[in-house]
Formats: sequence, C-alpha cells, structure tokens
Amino acid sequence: LKFDSSLKAGITIDKNLAIEKSIHLCSLFPFAGTIGAVRWIRKNKFLFLVLILASFVRVAGLMPNIRHSDEGFVQLKVWDLILNFLTKGDINPHTFKYGTLFFYFQAFFNLPVFLASYLIDFTNTLFSSSFISRGLSYSQFHEEAVRKLSDLLTFAGRLEVALFGIASVYIVFLIGKKMFGEKVGLFSALFISVAPLHVRDSHYITSDVPSVFFILLSFLFMVYMIESHKLKWFILAG
Repeated sequence: LKFDSSLKAGITIDKNLAIEKSIHLCSLFPFAGTIGAVRWIRKNKFLFLVLILASFVRVAGLMPNIRHSDEGFVQLKVWDLILNFLTKGDINPHTFKYGTLFFYFQAFFNLPVFLASYLIDFTNTLFSSSFISRGLSYSQFHEEAVRKLSDLLTFAGRLEVALFGIASVYIVFLIGKKMFGEKVGLFSALFISVAPLHVRDSHYITSDVPSVFFILLSFLFMVYMIESHKLKWFILAG
C-alpha cells in the first residue's frame, strides 16, 4: 500500500503531539503511568532517594507508638463527624480548635475503614445463622467499631499526616529549584527530610505537618505568581 506524503506528515505530527502531551503530563504528575515513573526516576535519581529517605523515616514507627496528647481529641471529633455525616448528613465538625480542613482530611482517611468494616459485619449478619437476619443500623455499629478498630483508625490517621510530610519535602525541592537552582532544591529537600521536629510530628495525628504543607504550597504558588503574573497563581496562593 502506498501512502500519500501529506498523510504521512499528518501521522508524524499527530505522533509528535501525543509524545509532547505525554511528556507534559509526566511533568505535572511525575508518576503518571509506569513508563512515566521510570523516566522520572532516571531523570531525578537524587531527588528520588531523598523522597525514599523521607518516606522511610516518616512511615517507620507509625504503629506502635506512644500517643500524642492532642490525638485523642482529634480522633473523637473525627469519628463524631463521620457518624453525624452518615446518620444525619451533618458535615459540621462542631469544633474549630484546629480549623475544619484537618478534620475533613482525617475523616476522608477514616471513612473507608468504617464503611468496609460495616459492610463486612452487615454481610455476616445476613448470611450467618448466629445473627438475626436484620442488619444493625450504622449508629448501632459505630461505637463498637471505634472500640474494635481503634488501632487501624489510628494508623490510617497517622499515615495521612506522614503523606503530608513526604509531600512537603517535594514542595521544598520545587521552591528551592525555582528560586536558586536544582542543587539548592535538593539540599533543601534533604534537610527537611531528616529535620527532627518535622519527622517526629509526621508520626502523629496533629495539624502541624499538614499546616506546614499548605504554607509551603502557598509559598510555591507565590513564586509562580511573581514570575508569571497569571491570575490562577494569585488565586491558588490565596
């Protein structure tokens, strides 16, 4: 079969556009797909090692661990928020001690644990001869689930904070790279990855590390804002 030269050119252009779009996607989301992840790791070996180090020191020791004095209060309010949302449709955490966003993030990580456990118990109730055929309502189930799943819920909540800590390391790298070059970004990321206070607080259900993440993210957007003067960076920085 013979192809017209214009058709060949069109195919080539379309292929190049697809490659450019995939490269752009990988730059925005470094781990978008296996190929994108491998390319990103090869290009950013030292940053990858820093992120591995940051992940290890933050995830290791999440459980078991001593309890932070603020964790109990936060967890009770998060569990009440989940109960009120599922039974009444109420999304008000009824406390503003740490703002509200932190409670919603914690609820996002705890909710799947509650729902999966409730689904399992409800299914067992329907198919087990040792239980009545009518499943318990969620409000009846919730208190018992808190008692049985407290360790798993604590792990889920602490993991969320650890992820904010790891993401903060990457944001610090982006800020340093944008302002002073890649070497400064790498050293900055390395320093915060092993900073004792940041590592310690990444192990507990407190608002400190997530707050630092959003401060850093806002600062990064301000750097973009000063450079480009685009409206979107003004909005995101705010």
